[in-house]
Amino acid sequence: MAGKKDLKFDGGKPKWSLLMGGCREALSAVVDVLGFGAKKYEAHSWRAVDNGAERYKDALYRHMNAIERGEAADIESGLSHWAHVATNALFLCELDIAARAAKDDSITEAVRKHGLGAEQVSAAISKVNEDNGVPHWVGRHTISSADDWIVWNGGECPVPGYRVMIELRNGTVSSGLVANGFDWHHDDLPEDIIAYRVVKDAE
Repeated sequence: MAGKKDLKFDGGKPKWSLLMGGCREALSAVVDVLGFGAKKYEAHSWRAVDNGAERYKDALYRHMNAIERGEAADIESGLSHWAHVATNALFLCELDIAARAAKDDSITEAVRKHGLGAEQVSAAISKVNEDNGVPHWVGRHTISSADDWIVWNGGECPVPGYRVMIELRNGTVSSGLVANGFDWHHDDLPEDIIAYRVVKDAE
């Protein structure tokens, strides 16, 4: 088809250019901090630090305190305190994502092993999150491992015309709605559909 080679369907995809183009100097400063750490210790050794989350929070707070005192650069590295703050924030974000993924994997395995139903899974995870002060939606999507839920990895609507129950990445569950009314593509957002089940045939 004429002109087809000129098309590029990238709507909804992460726009990395916003980061790489908009924060170029800040990213360069963070790379300098990472290079300093790699030379002092070794590359990626921050991942193996015991009690990393607490220690990187403390480091972030120390640099913030230095900034509040009017210091521009860290005495040891000679690099921007803000760059150190950003680096520690990235470490904390990485550790948090890894911890949540590990938690989800362990719950999914428990569901598979013990054959829990959807309601049991949802109630159990909500109780764990409540006890640990975690937002109610975190880690709940393993409900899709139970009953006849189908895990969804993004794409075009799989069941047009059917009424479905859907589960979002943030744990929200909706039911009885026609599948065509939802955005089934994944954009790495809490509102992405990660599981569904058909509740009524197409009309």
